[in-house]
Amino acid sequence: MAGLNERPELEVNAFIRNHAHRVEALRQSGVTTQGFRFGGKLDVLGRRAYRQALDAFEPEVVMTWMNRASISTPKSNRYLLVNRLGHYYNLKYYRHADYWVGISKGICKHLIDGGIPADRVVQIPNFADETPVEPLPRDSFDTPTDRPLILAAGRLHVNKAFDVLLHALADLPDVMLWLAGSGPEETSLKALCSQLGLDERVRFLGWRDDVTTLMRTADLFVCPSRHEGLGSIVMESWAHGCPIVATNSQGPAKSSPMVSADSSPRWTTPAH
Repeated sequence: MAGLNERPELEVNAFIRNHAHRVEALRQSGVTTQGFRFGGKLDVLGRRAYRQALDAFEPEVVMTWMNRASISTPKSNRYLLVNRLGHYYNLKYYRHADYWVGISKGICKHLIDGGIPADRVVQIPNFADETPVEPLPRDSFDTPTDRPLILAAGRLHVNKAFDVLLHALADLPDVMLWLAGSGPEETSLKALCSQLGLDERVRFLGWRDDVTTLMRTADLFVCPSRHEGLGSIVMESWAHGCPIVATNSQGPAKSSPMVSADSSPRWTTPAH
């Protein structure tokens, strides 16, 4: 969004989940940003507030990210609706769009195989954050400095397979793990960690905004995902010189060449 906003011919407005740090980061980049709940089906007031803001902006192109923003954004003859998919989502939430963007070849194939017109599907991969960063002190988070250090990061969801990583760690004596992220599996992962006797070797870091700094600190980055649309975090590991081990899931298993796409004069990009 910040990149689009740098183009003088475009007026960009971002409607995102109301996470203060993300809203502030976009505003610091010069992007006009508003926060919304993007709740579930019962969030009638939140959906109304979002649609009123959308109508007030009068965009010519609306690009939505992920399920809730896409469900909340109606088809309209006043703008072109573009749905962006970063994973192999159920296509019932996306069929009302005019165009579709997949971040990998596999996701584009998923769209086309699901009946989406091939001539309206475009691949545009994610981009890695290549901003230079300095590593943290090796003893951060009460970590012994004389042991190998593994990093894993992402939403604590069953698709990310951090349970598999914990089981593997049990067979690697003395190796430390930093696990950065939050999500619905946090409680069960912490319970599994204790069950496997790993509490002394695992640090649950919670949600972090400095993952690339963690990559510069660790000896190895691990992406154990059962399902991964692209694996942007894998590209960031490459960019910051951190060795990687990844499962043969959809995204990391395949390369994704860059694709360019023309833009229309005004954009809004709702995402949750």
